[in-house]
Amino acid sequence: MVEFGEWLCEEVLKKVGHRQWVFSIPKRLRKYFMHDRKLLAKLSKFAWNVLSMYLKLGTTDDNAAPGAVIAVQTFGDDLNFNPHLHMVATDGCFDSNGNFMTGSEPDPKELEDAFNINFEYLKRE
Repeated sequence: MVEFGEWLCEEVLKKVGHRQWVFSIPKRLRKYFMHDRKLLAKLSKFAWNVLSMYLKLGTTDDNAAPGAVIAVQTFGDDLNFNPHLHMVATDGCFDSNGNFMTGSEPDPKELEDAFNINFEYLKRE
């Protein structure tokens, strides 16, 4: 784990501010992820789409691009099945020239609302 973290810092992540995000799944939905592990990939894409959209809202550049690394974890502290995502994302976005624009202080409630709205849309498709 330490070597992976060092590699990320030295080779992958740009020297800009980052923030860790954790997306968890309610207990009553976890059984679906246990029996269909492909849902974890879909959850990763979905969570990234929502977080990316949220980070872009704090910029004025239409081509703004945040960056992130996502790790899926399927166990909790007690080694029980607890699928969730750990994301290390830039604390802002890169503009079309590659310059970094620091985002505003995130509001977890806004992100939760965006996640719920997009999840409702996803269920209808």
